[in-house]
Amino acid sequence: MAQIKLHMGKWDEAFEVSYEVYANTKAPVMDKLLPVTVIGLIRARRNDPGAFQLLDEANEMVYDTGELMKLVKVKAARAEAFWLKNELQN
Repeated sequence: MAQIKLHMGKWDEAFEVSYEVYANTKAPVMDKLLPVTVIGLIRARRNDPGAFQLLDEANEMVYDTGELMKLVKVKAARAEAFWLKNELQN
């Protein structure tokens, strides 16, 4: 749901849905992977602080899972964030 809203440009809604899961202390770590990635990507797109810390957290979560699709999503989000950072500095 959050990723769909993100792709539709509904960043506030995507953030709310993602943050609800991310902030839930009882949620399993792997259930937080997509939400933390979405939040980090939204922060990067808005040039808000904390984007890279969240995307680094997602990268650590996914690193040893062996789940290629999840790994690709995290790596793509990190690549976009780095690209945006460079674009914003120029």
